[in-house]
Amino acid sequence: MTEACLEAAGLPDNCKELVSLRSFKDEHLAKSKEGRKIISEYYEVAPKIVEATRRKEDSNKIFHAIFSEIRKIVSLLEIGNMRGDIEYYKDMVLRLKKKYIENL
Repeated sequence: MTEACLEAAGLPDNCKELVSLRSFKDEHLAKSKEGRKIISEYYEVAPKIVEATRRKEDSNKIFHAIFSEIRKIVSLLEIGNMRGDIEYYKDMVLRLKKKYIENL
């Protein structure tokens, strides 16, 4: 999902946002049971959200809106608010899942 947003924004694979998220995933989330569950759910749900979003006429606009939320997550990481970051992320994925997957 993040990669699709970066593509829509014209950003490279090594942009600050993606590097920050990968680091958070590998150095923090992957080290706890809850974190591994979040990662697993992301890899299950994100491709479905991307697929559903790409079928929309305004997909580029949607990806830009999602990317705004991703930037918020990165901002929380930058100030060290990992708990808030995890909660914000889980809320975002739940909303996107309900909007683009469960309503198909």
